[in-house]
Amino acid sequence: FYAPQRALFASMPVKAWEKDDFYGQVGDIFPFVYCMAFMFTLFNVIVGITREKELRIKESIAIMGLSPSAYILSWYTFYSMYFGIGSMFTAIIGVNGLGDSYPGIFDKCDGFLVWLTFTLFGINCVSYGYAVSAFFTRSYLAGVVGMIVFFMIGFSRNALNSGSEEMIR
Repeated sequence: FYAPQRALFASMPVKAWEKDDFYGQVGDIFPFVYCMAFMFTLFNVIVGITREKELRIKESIAIMGLSPSAYILSWYTFYSMYFGIGSMFTAIIGVNGLGDSYPGIFDKCDGFLVWLTFTLFGINCVSYGYAVSAFFTRSYLAGVVGMIVFFMIGFSRNALNSGSEEMIR
């Protein structure tokens, strides 16, 4: 009754892997472009959060009865919608391109994953804005320093991975 059964295994049919030379050509400049795309919005997030602390708007709202969690949730809700809509356009154009003469740079990627990546990175920028605003009381100083640190973090990828390809071979 419990005799060993014969099992046959077969691999699932999949398409052959196609090499895409896009990232090999722009891999060194892509973190720079990615950071530059979020710089202006990140500056506005940091300045806005620090300015509310500078003008004591958060305390005024707390006196009116708003809970701190609702205050923080309002920032995340606003910028989630902001980055979600912007990422939707980025994903549509990045996957589909702009016609035959300008193909999409993410044409081999799932559009939802491209949208999700850009949206989550934008929401992460709001968290970074809160972290930077904790150290400053002047809004424009916080914005400038926050952007410089963000820019340095973006380039640290190139500094840390500069010899990794040679080490793998």
